[in-house]
Amino acid sequence: MRPEYFAFRTELFGPMLSVVRVKDLHEAVALVNSLDYGLTSGLQSLDETEQKYWKDNLEAGNLYINRGTTGAIVNRQPFGGMKLSAFGGGIKAGGPNYVSCFLHFTDTGDGNDWRTNYKTAYEKEFRRARDVNNLYGEQNLFRYLPLRSIGLRLFDSDTFEQVEKIATAAQLVGTPLTISVDPADPKADELARGGYTVRRESLNKFIDSMSEYERFRTCTPDIPRPVYEAAAVLNKYVATAPPVSEGRVELLHYIKEQSITFEYHRYGSITEIPELE
Repeated sequence: MRPEYFAFRTELFGPMLSVVRVKDLHEAVALVNSLDYGLTSGLQSLDETEQKYWKDNLEAGNLYINRGTTGAIVNRQPFGGMKLSAFGGGIKAGGPNYVSCFLHFTDTGDGNDWRTNYKTAYEKEFRRARDVNNLYGEQNLFRYLPLRSIGLRLFDSDTFEQVEKIATAAQLVGTPLTISVDPADPKADELARGGYTVRRESLNKFIDSMSEYERFRTCTPDIPRPVYEAAAVLNKYVATAPPVSEGRVELLHYIKEQSITFEYHRYGSITEIPELE
């Protein structure tokens, strides 16, 4: 089969196997990442260099090393994909953040130091991969990855503090942020002086450029309908919840979740226990 064939490039739910010959792992990863989908992916290899390259570069929600790629278990392998294999913000079912999909968060107005709060949340929750199960013979990592890019579109009612919260959160997790603002908006000059990446453009120009971003951010759900319509055509998520001072909640808008399961035994014989990365 050739990589351009329909059966290779389409997510098919059925008993079908598509086989493509590649020259090496680098080409295989590039082919997988060129697909519109990214639910699960598996690797059979005892080469630690290959394992690391594959983990660091494969774009899929659930990765499996030296085991089957089905039967995800709640909490052990929180389930959910990337790209067209994800819906909404990509929060995984069975993971630590899944309940947030069903809630609306608002600030309590207690005047807490949101900058310190964001840094604390990043260090405690988002910075490092973790294995909460610690099974002997199978490592189950859960980690957060930065987005390739996120576009923030501002409107007249948005405040500079809201922009600061969004920019700080994106910077902490390593997601590049571009701020799109109407040329007539007085916030444009202030943002430019603040060193932010700013595009002075009309709403129509922003809509035309939406394909450049992996995700979008606004400070309110009360935005023009054409933005939603364009995002739907592009299959892109728009995070519209007003920015909050709680970093454990706010930083979720700027990351994607990934689960990695690694069976580090061979037929019951335990190999070296891998380190948390």
